[in-house]
Amino acid sequence: MAEAVNQQQNIEPKAPTTERQTITGAETHQAVAGAIHGESIISIGWTAYAARQVEDGKWTKEQLAHPEQNLLPAMKSFEIRQGIREGVFTDPVAVTTMFAKDLQETRVFWNDWYVTHANDRDDARELAASSIAAKEEEINPLLENPTRQAHYLTRQAEEDLIIEDTTEPAIALRKQQEAASLLEMAAKIARRKVEEITKQQQQQEEKKKAQQATEAQADQVREQLAELDRQEQKVA
Repeated sequence: MAEAVNQQQNIEPKAPTTERQTITGAETHQAVAGAIHGESIISIGWTAYAARQVEDGKWTKEQLAHPEQNLLPAMKSFEIRQGIREGVFTDPVAVTTMFAKDLQETRVFWNDWYVTHANDRDDARELAASSIAAKEEEINPLLENPTRQAHYLTRQAEEDLIIEDTTEPAIALRKQQEAASLLEMAAKIARRKVEEITKQQQQQEEKKKAQQATEAQADQVREQLAELDRQEQKVA
C-alpha cells in the first residue's frame, strides 16, 4: 500500500468512524482473508482438505507426507490453525508460524484494499491503518512469547468445551477432540518453556559456582604470595 500503510510511523491509525465503515471493512477482510476457505476446511476436516489441495495441484504429495517440515511455509494461517486443532501439527513452531502468517496476511490484504479504495473512500487510509494496527496489537505480544501462546490455546480449548445440550453428538465429539489437541499443544509449549527456564537457572548456578571457585582459587594464590613475600623479607 503506497506510503500510507506500509510506513506505519507516518500514520495516526483511527477506528472507523461509522457503523457502515466498520461492517464493510470487517466483511471484506473476512471474505478475502480466508473465511470462505476456512468454512470448507472446518466442514470437511484438514485431511480431506489437504487431499483436495493435492488434487488441485496446490500442494504436493511429498509436502503432505511431512507437512510440518515441508508444507508449513506454504500454508495460510487458517490452514495451520485447523491443522493444530486437529492434531496434524504438534510442533510449537506451527503456532508461531500461524501468528506470523496471520499478521502478514492482514497487512497484505489491507494494503491491497487501500490501493483499490483510496480514490473512492475518504476513510480508506484510516480504515486500513487502524485494521493493521489492531491486528498488530493482537498478534505481536504472542509472536515471541510461548507462555502467552499457551494461554491463547488453552482459552480456545475452553471455548470448544462449552457445548450446548442441543449440539449434535458428532459436532460435540469433534469439538472435544480439537480441544484435546489444543491443550496438548499448550502443554508442550509450557513444558518447553519450563525446560528452557530450568536450563537457564542451571547455567546461572553453574556460572555462579565457577565464579566462586575461581575467586576461592584467587584468594588462595594471594595468600600464598603473601606468605612468600613474608618469607623473602625474613631472609633479607
